[in-house]
Formats: sequence, C-alpha cells, structure tokens
Amino acid sequence: RQDEIRAKPLFAEVSLPPVESNALSVLVKTVEDVSTEAEERVRRHLVEQTVGATEEWLKRGIDFQKGNRCPFCGLDISSSELFRLYRQFFNTAYSELLTNIAQARTLFAGRLSDDVVRAIGRGLASNESLREFWRQFYDLDLPNVSFDDAVVPSVSHLIERADRLLAEKQANPLTTMQVSEEYRVAFERYEAVRSMLNTYSEAVRVANGRVTAFKQAAGQTDTVHLERELSILRATKTRYSPDAERAFVALQAALAAKGAKEAEKDAKKQELDTYTNEVFPQFE
Repeated sequence: RQDEIRAKPLFAEVSLPPVESNALSVLVKTVEDVSTEAEERVRRHLVEQTVGATEEWLKRGIDFQKGNRCPFCGLDISSSELFRLYRQFFNTAYSELLTNIAQARTLFAGRLSDDVVRAIGRGLASNESLREFWRQFYDLDLPNVSFDDAVVPSVSHLIERADRLLAEKQANPLTTMQVSEEYRVAFERYEAVRSMLNTYSEAVRVANGRVTAFKQAAGQTDTVHLERELSILRATKTRYSPDAERAFVALQAALAAKGAKEAEKDAKKQELDTYTNEVFPQFE
C-alpha cells in the first residue's frame, strides 16, 4: 500500500472571499451639484408623464439623443427648459455614480460567483473522501461543515439581498438608501460561515502536516519485511484461536491412535516371526 499512500493528495483548504462591511456604501451616495429644481422637475415629470419609469430609464433615453433634436418627435429642443434640466441632472457626476453602482453589483456577482461556491463544494467532498482513507491509520480531527445547509444558503442570501438593494439604487441613483435589516442578517450569517471555513482550513493545515509526516515515514519503511512479520503475527494469532486449539487436540489424539496401531502391528509381526521360526523348520 506504500504506492497508494504516496499517491494520495493532501487535504484542500477552502474559504469564502471577504465582503467588506461597507460594500454597499454606494447606497448613501448622491450627486451634490444637482440643483433641487432639476431634481424636483425630473422626478415630477416621471410621476406625472410615465407609468413607473425610473431615472435609469430616462438617462438611457437622453443618451440616445442626437444633436438638438428630440429622439421621439424630431423637434428642436435647444431652447427647451426641461431638456436643460435633464442635462444638468444627468451630468458627469451622475454617470460616475451609476458606474459605481454597477461596479458594486458586479463585485458581488464576481466575488461570490457559482464557480467560487462550487470549488468549495468540491474541496469539502474531496476532503471527506480522503478522511475516510486516512481513518484506517489514525483519526483526523476535521470540523464538520455542511455545504448544502451552510455554505450555499449563506452566499445565495447575501447576493440576493445585496442585489435587490443595488438594483433599487440603480433605478433611482439620487435617492439616499440605507442597508436593510435583511441584508445585515444575511451579512452576519455569511461572516459566521466564513469564520467556520477559516477554522476548518486551520484544521486542514494541521492534518496535512500529519499526512506529510506519515507519507515520509511510509517511504522509508521496508514493506516486504513488514508483510513477512505481519504474516507471522497472523499465524500466531490463528494458532491460539479456539478452532486451532480443537484441531490441535484432535491431531494429538489421532497421532496417539496411530502410534498405538503401529505398536500393535509391530507386536503381531513379532509373534508371526517367532511362529515362523519355530514351525517351519519341522517341515523342511
């Protein structure tokens, strides 16, 4: 089994990436140089002239404008007060804020992607298989971490709560928002699972040290000699088993019976020889 021991890989460390406590700080950001008049006029226009349209929708429409012509009716809007307010409202700072919001959404989606979560699952499953193998030599103290009941829910809940808030902020960037209680609970749960995995990985490092030492010792061992000694020990163990003892007693009895029969045979032969020596000369 020396080759099998050497071929076994070490345990894998697993971890969740950190999520900063201020990861959603963009929720409270706004654009200071947008005038109150522009903000009020834009929001009133959305309420009065649309059915549930958002600032994001209006900003995308402004971006499609070509020259000084309305993209809908084609009229000259160079002197339109409303479009002047639109341009003031959707200025460079506003675009930067939208970019920051989009980056925050991308950060969560990328840092906590399905690939990251699946890698943790593969690592935990592989480690459990390895632990079963090494248990035949010694017990390894690795904490129990449930992938389905702990890791997956903690990540999915955090992403869901964060994305819901950021989507709302993206639709109305100038609205100052606060982190929801749902997000706080999800964040605390995520941090608890992350801490659990960190503790797990610390135990993995200790286990890997023991595994490495065992591998090195196995590489220096004369396995042929050990197998020979093991065979002798097994034979000795078998010798003192109840079945072996009964077989030994039966053998001794059989040998004794055989000895008695051979002695009887020798005696009969001796009698026959004596009779032959006494009788046969009389007829010669």
